[in-house]
Amino acid sequence: MDNNQAAALLRQAEDTSTKARQGGKWFATYLAIFGIASIPLSLLVAWTLGRPLLLIPIMLGWGVLVAAAAFWSRKQSGALKGSTKLSTAAFLSWGLVWGVTVALGATYFADSLLWWLGGGVVMTVIMFSAAAYTARQAR
Repeated sequence: MDNNQAAALLRQAEDTSTKARQGGKWFATYLAIFGIASIPLSLLVAWTLGRPLLLIPIMLGWGVLVAAAAFWSRKQSGALKGSTKLSTAAFLSWGLVWGVTVALGATYFADSLLWWLGGGVVMTVIMFSAAAYTARQAR
């Protein structure tokens, strides 16, 4: 290997590293936004209990947010090693907490603001934890 080949390989490695770090930054942002949206979503669902016509636009709005985030994520480049496992774990955990919050909340805690707020906070903590881990990996 001559010096030109070595320099080219070094540039390629630096470009790959930069791309991965940028990928980590956008992914951390994506996770944080999802986490932030969890609290109002939980509270809005609680507010609509017994009023299903109000739930429709809220869930449509959530669907638009998720679709926009998915579209935005497809436009980003680069990913950190292990980000697929992390996102799978984060979103499965979030979904589990969401399901428990809604199922038990609608059945037993419909009038408990603390229940719905607590569920939203737990969902936010899950996504913020994943975002913080990703941000650390992207340094």
